[in-house]
Amino acid sequence: MSFKISEEKNHSLLNIDNAAEYLIARGLLVTKSIVGGDLKIIDASRRNRNLHIIRKNDTSLFIKQPNPSNIDNKTTIKKETLLYLLMQTDSDFESLKEITPKILDFDEQRNIMITEFVKNSQSWSTHSYVNHGVIEKEESAQLGKMIATYHNAFNGFANRHKLNFLQGGFIPVASIVRPGIEIFTEINSANLKLLKLVQQYPTFFDSLEELYSKWHPMTLIHGDIKWDNIIISSEEDSKSFKINIVDWETASIGDPAWDVGSVFQEFIVSWLSFLPITGRDSAEQMLTTATHPIKEIQLAIRAFWNAYVKFTGLTSKESNQLLIRSVKFCASRLVQSAYESLYSSTELSNTVVYMIQLSMNIFNHPNSATMQLLGIPFRSEL
Repeated sequence: MSFKISEEKNHSLLNIDNAAEYLIARGLLVTKSIVGGDLKIIDASRRNRNLHIIRKNDTSLFIKQPNPSNIDNKTTIKKETLLYLLMQTDSDFESLKEITPKILDFDEQRNIMITEFVKNSQSWSTHSYVNHGVIEKEESAQLGKMIATYHNAFNGFANRHKLNFLQGGFIPVASIVRPGIEIFTEINSANLKLLKLVQQYPTFFDSLEELYSKWHPMTLIHGDIKWDNIIISSEEDSKSFKINIVDWETASIGDPAWDVGSVFQEFIVSWLSFLPITGRDSAEQMLTTATHPIKEIQLAIRAFWNAYVKFTGLTSKESNQLLIRSVKFCASRLVQSAYESLYSSTELSNTVVYMIQLSMNIFNHPNSATMQLLGIPFRSEL
């Protein structure tokens, strides 16, 4: 696939008013769509400046462009584009074509990526909320298979020249627990309170250091698996569904346990969001007295894990080792999610405090957390 390189000197951001003209110039839209009313443009900006181009009678489009206030976006959007191209056009990665939305264009000069926008779709955040936190076992198993597929496909390719753009990793939580001066440029009062709370647990950073000292940069990881980045779609009048994973800007060659632990964490956070947390009950009491039973979530967690193990072909010993590391990464992601949830807050909520306590409990008792919180039994190594 080859992309056009824009020669325009006007680098103003695309918006609802000028996106159609830009797409016509790139050959991705015809004036008939505008005149015929077969076009709806929606501003869907989050970290980036995004647009949805909705068409009834043709392919809908998703436009991603960097936010001018974030310099890093210019690099990460290009990296995401290169990864989509690799997955969808390279014969070494034939099995990955359906994991991401189809990429249609990349304007290198303006760092604008355009992919197909999946119709009749919703994020797992919305899907989970509508279903009161429950993700069906079949859907969870499909996600397990999908993550196993790209972990398998890139395993052993870590040092290949064609993956140079993915090299490097990250340790996002370590800087939160023992921050340098740079963190205080964007910190607010709630974030500061969380840091003080975390630092009341003197063994926590030691647990993180030990965990990251065993980091295995062996395959492609998404790096930011969360329900917002999982898209589920279905055909009208059909019970079949399709899953895509989006937003690969933080992808790198890293430890597969990070992605798996991120999925575990999302299940736990989804469960917590439906609990009336008062701040008076301990973690153990919450597990036994919750009106939204953890067993409902555990069915989906096991379905995800069993599918992942099956499609990676791990032995019992390998799966048990990966499981423990993934559970610990789940604990570290809980702290990261708690921190990120406070960007627009001034106080710690009961849920955030509980997430920190739960994280500490997981680090202190990972085996118990694996079986009692996640509901995953260890496999016999005989």
